[in-house]
Amino acid sequence: MKKDEIIYLDYEAWIIENDELFDTTKKDLAKKNDIYNEKTTYKPIPIIVGSGNVVKGLDENLLKASVGKKYTIELEPNDGFGERDPKLVEMHSKREILQLPEFKKGDKEPYMGMQIVMNNRMAWISAVTAGRIRIDFNNRYAGHKLKYVYKIIDHAKSQNSKVSAIIEMHYGKSDDFEIKLTKNNAAIKLPDNCKYDLGWFQTKYRVVTDLREHANINQVQFIEEYLKKIEKPTKPKIDKKSEETKATEETKAKEEVNNKKDSKK
Repeated sequence: MKKDEIIYLDYEAWIIENDELFDTTKKDLAKKNDIYNEKTTYKPIPIIVGSGNVVKGLDENLLKASVGKKYTIELEPNDGFGERDPKLVEMHSKREILQLPEFKKGDKEPYMGMQIVMNNRMAWISAVTAGRIRIDFNNRYAGHKLKYVYKIIDHAKSQNSKVSAIIEMHYGKSDDFEIKLTKNNAAIKLPDNCKYDLGWFQTKYRVVTDLREHANINQVQFIEEYLKKIEKPTKPKIDKKSEETKATEETKAKEEVNNKKDSKK
């Protein structure tokens, strides 16, 4: 592969010391190793080679890889998630942790392995005792030797496929986006779910940057449509009783007229 190529990667990631699977694109493997998440879509993911979308060692190895071939590599911590820094570990009281937004509603309790945001920094809970909680600002897999087993399933060749891959890479899906390309300009009609999604507002700027740098798009236009619902005219309800009464009255009137005619005869 060449730098800046957009590929679809199928992989599994292991911690070597304890043979623990911590990430994968394979649904059956995730279930087998008890890391399955029903909110995750398990399928090959799009990435841009050499752009830091994956850990350093894997990113560098992708430059030597070919489509369709299976590879197994082992990485030292410096080529993975870095060395673990003891200075990034803090102890806090449980009372202090319960003041964080994650626990404000009172429907959650701190547990080991839980991800939190503290002082505008991502962290995770590495230990819970009676009244004290250990917060780790290191990446959870820092300091570990890693093993990756991967295969490049395909790579985006056409400009349209590159645009779709970049949207999927940042937003998680691209099927509902309508893409129209004119020379090096892209008009992208947004699906309804994007219009009110705060996640999309934060993502679209990264999408634009990568479209310019990796899909040779000069101008990006996002199209939002808001259609007024036209209510169908409702037919007036027919009162069956009143219709029956009217028919009866008309019948009686006709009978009276006929009776008068007969009496004159």
